[in-house]
Amino acid sequence: MMVERSQVTRNFIRNAIQPDLRSIPHITQHIISQLKYHNITTTDQIVGYFFSFNRSQMLFVSFLKELGIDEQFSIFLGEQLGHKFQTI
Repeated sequence: MMVERSQVTRNFIRNAIQPDLRSIPHITQHIISQLKYHNITTTDQIVGYFFSFNRSQMLFVSFLKELGIDEQFSIFLGEQLGHKFQTI
């Protein structure tokens, strides 16, 4: 059974990347604080890391987990970026 994506998630996949980390669906202030601790302050930086791993969701998720980011959110974000950039 496929899980239907929320409108917020669909918008994130379809629309241009917004620099503010709060534009990422389901991100919490705690996750933003963890990212900022590691000098990741924009969504563009997150996307850059995703591309630095050649769009490998597995490597990207491992990277986020190494930073202490929640595994469930890391998997979610990797999947969403994979959908967003599947044709690039």
